[in-house]
Amino acid sequence: MSFHGLPQELRDEIYKHALCPPEGITIEPDGYIDDSKFKCIQSVASALLRTNSQVYNTTLPILYGANVFSLERSCSDALRFLRTLPKSSRLQIKSLSLSSELMAADDYNNRGYAKRLCEFLIANMRLEDITLAVPNDMEAGTEEKGEDQYEWFMWTLHEALLKAFKGGHFRQIRFAHPKMCNKDLSVYGFYNMENHVEGMLIEEYQQPLDERRSQYWDSVFDSPFGGTVCEDNLGAVHEYVRNAWHRAGYTVERDSSRQGEKGTTLVIQRISAPKKRHYEEAGLVVNGKRAKTKGVEEEEVGLGEATSKGPRGSPRGGTRTDKASRNLKQGPEA
Repeated sequence: MSFHGLPQELRDEIYKHALCPPEGITIEPDGYIDDSKFKCIQSVASALLRTNSQVYNTTLPILYGANVFSLERSCSDALRFLRTLPKSSRLQIKSLSLSSELMAADDYNNRGYAKRLCEFLIANMRLEDITLAVPNDMEAGTEEKGEDQYEWFMWTLHEALLKAFKGGHFRQIRFAHPKMCNKDLSVYGFYNMENHVEGMLIEEYQQPLDERRSQYWDSVFDSPFGGTVCEDNLGAVHEYVRNAWHRAGYTVERDSSRQGEKGTTLVIQRISAPKKRHYEEAGLVVNGKRAKTKGVEEEEVGLGEATSKGPRGSPRGGTRTDKASRNLKQGPEA
């Protein structure tokens, strides 16, 4: 039996083995001299897309849709890479991860491009989930808890993408801590959640949450036994916080589903539809009707899709399959 005689489900599994590394696809610039080219650091058999049109149509959604794309170096590099992708390829990407390098506030290639990158992700992609790096948690982290790690950390991407999430974009947002965190601490006790994410996503609940936490700590400090015996307890506080998140329409959980992912990742998922005013805040409702998100215009650079065709099956300027696969240059193929 030939390969094409196999059941489609089995062929798809073979394609996934060739095109989807367990850790996903990591993209970085291909050198510092020519900043228009990018490479995938994993070994991916992207040449499959150049086999023929049938294989191309089958493997394109697998290569771009079944992988987690991790973007490295800077916000400007990430934006440039996404713009070089043909629209048909870019719209297939469902999962994206932005590394801590994109959060470095002392790099102009981040400060000057973070908002533009967010606008492009919202207006010109169909992401289902996005992973954002965060510092090692000061409360839950097992090491490197100092405040100095926050000094040059930029939260611009988190704020803009959480606003979009609140308005209906994405199925979930994940926060990746570089180190393992205390397994016994509730996710609602994480410093990053309490001091950063809450104010960006459920700000309407922040005052009662702050009051509830203050009530607990007042009870601890007022206890004659230094907090070992008091009328309140931390578990009750975390339950109160969890209920507030649920009322706001979200759940927060630890996520260990992705193979090869290090550290501790928290995932926020939506459990109820966004409110109309949140759509409006995200620019999704105009005069009572759903509207396109306002963002930067698409800018295909260098490797955009050809719109006029030459000989049959060969778009002018090179085949479509060549353009899709060339955007994922890497070392020896698997």
